Amino acid sequence: MSRPIPLVRAAAVAPFLLWMREHGLSWQARLRDAGLPATLLFEPERPIALLAGARFLATTSETEGPDIGCRVVSDMSIGHLARFGRVALGARTPRDALTNLMRAYSHHSSHEQFLVIPGPGIVTVRHRFLVDLDDVALHVCHQYVAAMIRAVLAGTGLNGPRLARVQLTPHPVSGLGHLGPYLDGQVEPASDRCMTIVLRDAALDRAYLRPTRDRGSFDLSSIRGDGTLTHSLRCILPGILDHGPARIDEIAALAGTSLRTLQRRLAAEGTSLSEEVDRLRRQQALERVTGSRDPVGEISVDLGYSNQSSFTRAMRRWADQPPSRLRRG
Repeated sequence: MSRPIPLVRAAAVAPFLLWMREHGLSWQARLRDAGLPATLLFEPERPIALLAGARFLATTSETEGPDIGCRVVSDMSIGHLARFGRVALGARTPRDALTNLMRAYSHHSSHEQFLVIPGPGIVTVRHRFLVDLDDVALHVCHQYVAAMIRAVLAGTGLNGPRLARVQLTPHPVSGLGHLGPYLDGQVEPASDRCMTIVLRDAALDRAYLRPTRDRGSFDLSSIRGDGTLTHSLRCILPGILDHGPARIDEIAALAGTSLRTLQRRLAAEGTSLSEEVDRLRRQQALERVTGSRDPVGEISVDLGYSNQSSFTRAMRRWADQPPSRLRRG
C-alpha cells in the first residue's frame, strides 16, 4: 500500500500571508524559512507538504503570539481559500456551507479529516490530522480551523454567540484562555487531539442575507491524485528545488518516515529521488530552452547547475543536442 507525502493546498496558509502583508512583515522570507516557495500567496491551488505548512503556522505563532490562528481570520476569510472556499460561498445556509466543505475536503488536504455530524438540535464538527503534530502546531492549526468555522456562520443576522462549545488542544505554555474572546467564550481542552465544535440548529439554518451564488464549475479532484508516493513527491519537488538541492532526509521528514523507508517505497514504485530530480530538471530545461529567449547561462543557473558546460552535457543526454541547436530547431 502506497503512503504518499501528506499534502495540503497553499490556500490553507493564505490568511496568514495576507495578515503578514497587511502588517508589513516579510511573508516571503518566512515561507522560505519554512522550506516553502515564496510565491504561495499567488498560487492558492498549489499542493505543498502539509508538515511544512504546519511548521510555518507553528513558527508564526512563536513570533506573533499563541492566538495568531484566530487573529488572521475575519468573517471574509473563507473567500481566501480558493476553490475550497468557493464551495462554502455558494451555499444557502451555514449548514449547507459546512456540508459542502466536508465533501470537498479531499481536494484541500490529503491527511485531514473534517466531519459534520448532525444530532438532536445541534451539529458537531470534528477535525483531526492523520499525521503527528506537536502541541504548538496542533494548537495553532485547530484554533485556525475553529475560527474559520465561526466565520462560516457570519452573514445571517444572528445575534449572540455562533459557537456553542469548543474543544481543542491547549498551547503547552499559554493554555486556552487567550482564545475565549475569539471563539465565543470558554474553550475546553481536548483529550483526543481532535478539534470539536458544537453548533446549534438555530445558528446553522438561518439563510445568508447576501449569499454568493457561485454557479461556475471547477475541478475539485482529490489532492492525492493517483495516491502514490511518486505523485506526492512530484507535487512538492519543484518548490524544494527552488531553495537548493533536494535532500532525501528532509523529504523523508515531510513524509513522516525514515530515509530508508522512503527510498524503499520509491523503489517499489520504480523510481528514486535522483530519477525524479532528473525528470523534473529535464522538463524544466526543455520548456525554458524551447519556450523562451532567456540566455542559456541564465537557465543553467536557475536550474541549479554549477556551470553552463554541465547544463550543456545534461541537454545532450536528454535531447541528443546542445541547447543552442535545440533552440534553433
